[in-house]
Amino acid sequence: MSPCHLFVVLPSRKKAPPPPPQITLGRPVSFQGQFEHCCTLILPFLHSHEKRIMSAAELPLECLQLIIENIALSNDTPSLANLLRTSKRFCVATLPYLYANPFQPALFESRQSPALFGSRQRSSTGDDDLTMSAMKLVKLLLRFAEKDNVTDLMKIAYGDSLDAKGDGAEYENGVDQDKEESWVSKSSGIDYLQYLRHFHFLESNSMSSSHFIFFRNKYLQNNKALAGYLEHSGLATKYRGQELDLEFNPYRPQKELFQQYLSMDLRVQLTWALCHPVLEQVQSLVIPLSDILRYHGVIHRLKNLVDVTFKLDAKLQYQTYIQRHLEEDYPKIYDARLAKRTDALEWMIQFVRDHTRLFPHQLLSAQCPDNYTWSSSPQTCPEPYQIRMHEYLPPLARPQVLDRKNWSQFLAKFDSTDLSQVEVIQAPCDDPDRWFGPLWSRQSNFLNRCRRLKVLEMVSSGSTCFRWASLEAEEQRKRSLQLDHPYSQELSTLMASTSISSESSSHSLLASPLPLVRELVPLEHLRLWFHRAPLGKEELEDILSGFSETLVSISLQRYGHSTLPTSTFQGFGGLITLGQITTMSALKRMVVKLQSEQPIFGSNFLSSCPLLDYLEIENRVVRYSCGEIQRLGTKSQFEDVQVGSESLLKTIKLQGWPALTFHPASLKNTPHLETLSLGVMCIGSQCYIPPVEDLVESEYTTLQDEEADTKRTPEGIPQSLRTRNYRSKRPYWTWDWYLPSLQKLQLTGEFAWRFQFMMLASCPNLESLVINMATIGDSDMVIDPEEDQRQQSQSLHVPMYSHRRSIQIQDFFPPRNDSRCSNHHRQEQYMVATKLKVFLLYGRWSFSDDSLLFMLQWVMPNLTELSESQCLGYTTKGWLRATNRLPSLQTALSTRIVREDKLREFGLEKYRPDPRLEPVLRIKEEEVDGVLKPTLVFATEAPQAPRIIYSFNSGTRYVKRTLPSS
Repeated sequence: MSPCHLFVVLPSRKKAPPPPPQITLGRPVSFQGQFEHCCTLILPFLHSHEKRIMSAAELPLECLQLIIENIALSNDTPSLANLLRTSKRFCVATLPYLYANPFQPALFESRQSPALFGSRQRSSTGDDDLTMSAMKLVKLLLRFAEKDNVTDLMKIAYGDSLDAKGDGAEYENGVDQDKEESWVSKSSGIDYLQYLRHFHFLESNSMSSSHFIFFRNKYLQNNKALAGYLEHSGLATKYRGQELDLEFNPYRPQKELFQQYLSMDLRVQLTWALCHPVLEQVQSLVIPLSDILRYHGVIHRLKNLVDVTFKLDAKLQYQTYIQRHLEEDYPKIYDARLAKRTDALEWMIQFVRDHTRLFPHQLLSAQCPDNYTWSSSPQTCPEPYQIRMHEYLPPLARPQVLDRKNWSQFLAKFDSTDLSQVEVIQAPCDDPDRWFGPLWSRQSNFLNRCRRLKVLEMVSSGSTCFRWASLEAEEQRKRSLQLDHPYSQELSTLMASTSISSESSSHSLLASPLPLVRELVPLEHLRLWFHRAPLGKEELEDILSGFSETLVSISLQRYGHSTLPTSTFQGFGGLITLGQITTMSALKRMVVKLQSEQPIFGSNFLSSCPLLDYLEIENRVVRYSCGEIQRLGTKSQFEDVQVGSESLLKTIKLQGWPALTFHPASLKNTPHLETLSLGVMCIGSQCYIPPVEDLVESEYTTLQDEEADTKRTPEGIPQSLRTRNYRSKRPYWTWDWYLPSLQKLQLTGEFAWRFQFMMLASCPNLESLVINMATIGDSDMVIDPEEDQRQQSQSLHVPMYSHRRSIQIQDFFPPRNDSRCSNHHRQEQYMVATKLKVFLLYGRWSFSDDSLLFMLQWVMPNLTELSESQCLGYTTKGWLRATNRLPSLQTALSTRIVREDKLREFGLEKYRPDPRLEPVLRIKEEEVDGVLKPTLVFATEAPQAPRIIYSFNSGTRYVKRTLPSS
């Protein structure tokens, strides 16, 4: 609806609504909690038989301001801009909200060019529009700044950047007076600076968007007059002198160096020019530390300042190796810059101290975030300075969120801060000693004071971090048991019948009164890092028992999670059993990534989490022995596993001990499972598998002769071990679970060695299959069998424990005891994975050319990606024949070593990529709910004919030779 057609239906005069809140024009006021009352005035409705329709022009000013504020709170800047053109009355009411924070991010969000990867990556047209709007806004506001504060640099940068054509020589002695007066005379009669309350240049902790929109845009970079002014005024020489010789980069353009220092000067000068006339009404401000003295001199005018941010704009801190060389080779320069940085930080503390003395309880927030504008030298504020600064500020006023912005202030007023309203804690975790050191030194816990906490992201303070939650939950369970006791019900009935009111009488009936327990903390999302100590069994039990009714997602991982593997032969970590917990009625997502700790599955883990749909648990163990699994006490849980009802699990990713102690019977009731990954950590593409004899001995124990008739010999046991009879010791993997939704299956280590292709019959929607049993020490390269046998024996390294599996045609038929088909149909029906697109087979798999042809052509006919490594038995000719039968195949990778002349004989030639056929990333716009949303797609400039790209000889790519047309 157009603003000019806005109408309001008011209720009858007999029952007038309560008066709207008082508002002072020109000062934004918060109306939280009164939005419903506002809606009763805005939305058309029939309150009674009598109604009166009035136009928006007749709406009371207070109601109109209330409407406009709610539009401003929703960051609907285009609607505010439209209101300016509706009428003078609307314009006067809208200006205080639109120009209170003229540099807010929502003002520069273009609907025609939405961001793809943040504010820096947009379409070129969208960037030009945003930059043009920003430059015009700055130029407009500068017209109302004090004349003495508008420097020549700003006049040239923002006054002439859009149409400058000179070389800057005419500005050597300053800007011409006539030109300056003509520029100022173009302003309208409205002083937009009088509405300024908040001054932020789209600040962020990274290389902020304001850095490129306001200070390093293409208009400033292409302004020849500005470049000439820098040379003639001596600023270019000044910028060159500030750069150290140690930072000299011959490949870095000099123009880029100037732009960094120029943006710093423009920010300093522009902030002062726009804020100086209205310092008395500024409520939030970003002060460059290089200019802190000038703001300290007018601190008496900042009487309404509530929030201040100090920006470390000057480059006074360097990377470690540069700082070390600077300290050794240029001690005077090092001491001077260190003293300058220290003085700036001290003046920052002095500013906060003096302001709080002049205007007590006015300044509520002050921060000095890290600055990454200098990409090679990030500027950081030491934590002691931040704590000293926040000591002069009052405690946070009942905050709802604790994050990086106010974390330091919270630490400074740790004991006196009211945390009863905190719902979200997203503590900075990039440097635990820096951000959590004060908490650890006090050995105090604050989480039990956050009674409304729902989201928690922090570093654990130790094994007792959540002990309070477990104790509270235990007290509540005891209270529930006492209330449910029949004696308690009889007591309630007796008190109601006899009207017992005296306290003494009640105590005589109930000797031990029930303790009063406050409401439990409703924590829903937990993300915890461990830095000082690894995750312990007690801490995990405290978390799961303390928040068993509310916890929806949990993520536990070691801080700085190492990519290096660990071996349990070097010593065990803490043993953590998953399953010995109470029912987690709301848990949907669980991620546990540990280092040396040993998480293993208990018998009732999955049954205790009925809503769990994502499970990812891993530890970084590589080598293990089958006897260790027995010593972990998993024998009893193997026997007592509780399958439970139908599970909602969609993703299972287990690595290390969680996978080794996972019971396969748990997969019987997972019809929604889409991703399954089981294995141990791999080094490169190779992993550890215990010797075959150990695997067999750990699963089966010898039977007596009289029991041998009732037990069958398991499959997969070497012939040398088939002379004995066995019974199960570890669970037997049947590979016949019905998983209709499974799309991705990845098995490594001993799980790949146990895999049976009969599982394909129970996974009709499988799209990706990765089977990796490549063992540590095996060579990835295999010589073609047709080559010289002597050369093959010299080149092929055979490890101590060789794990080999053979693939035969009968492996792709249903087993004999499969009830889904009769013996007659079994000879004719084979398994077909129609949706399988990706098949990766690594390790010592042995199969003939005929088995390979049958597997690819009939069982996996729709493959698009095929890869093998270390496989044996087949020939290169058989590989090419089988892959040519796949119409959709795009890549066929092999680690075979084949002579070049042999490949040419088979009709292959080296692949030479065609730029027209190579897929490139392009932006495609699609309409979703009436809005054009860009998506990234791979596209080619020319139509591409289906060609299979082969890979032999350590990654060299080949294609079929194109025959010339007759």
